[in-house]
Amino acid sequence: MPQEYIDFISVAAHDISRLKGVIDNFLAEDDVHVELEIPTQPLNNELSEIDEFFSRCESYLNAGYIPIGDLDETGFLCIDTCMDGIFIKRFDYEWCMDFTTREEFESDGIVVFDCFEDFMSCFFEGKKYDATKCEDYND
Repeated sequence: MPQEYIDFISVAAHDISRLKGVIDNFLAEDDVHVELEIPTQPLNNELSEIDEFFSRCESYLNAGYIPIGDLDETGFLCIDTCMDGIFIKRFDYEWCMDFTTREEFESDGIVVFDCFEDFMSCFFEGKKYDATKCEDYND
């Protein structure tokens, strides 16, 4: 598991379940307002919600992706553990429901963030993120 993600889930217990962000040049649109639903981390039971979330995402984990949350109720944002660096990809539920192999997931996933810091800035600091820097990864 990438250290940045371990740090992210280790910071503290929280009741936050929805994060809001704005992404430019996302799915061919500008100023896209997005919501990311993440597992809460209740006090004294911090990993229970994450464990439950991961149990629903076993095929993603087996293919080398760590789900972070549900983006706009259309698909998961996941850390790709097989790429050099930390890349966060979006997978559309409609296409990925029956996927079981990494090759199938790779055919649909699009890189949204090419580093964890940009993800954190977008959703926790409220900075608009420009996704054009990831276009080369999605060709």
